[in-house]
Amino acid sequence: MGDSLMPEKAGAVLEQGSPSSVATQAPRIKSEILLSNLGRLEIEHENEIYRLSRTKSGKLILTK
Repeated sequence: MGDSLMPEKAGAVLEQGSPSSVATQAPRIKSEILLSNLGRLEIEHENEIYRLSRTKSGKLILTK
């Protein structure tokens, strides 16, 4: 893939907690934004490709 997909580029709005909790909370993004209409996404991590997919029952599965 080309440029790294950042939530800002995907039109996502990250939910933020109170100022004191922001430093300890991971950013949150809705799965619908990541998976789009296809219901799947490829993630490159340490030169390996992982696939995040939505199952028919609406669960998420990460495979290598």
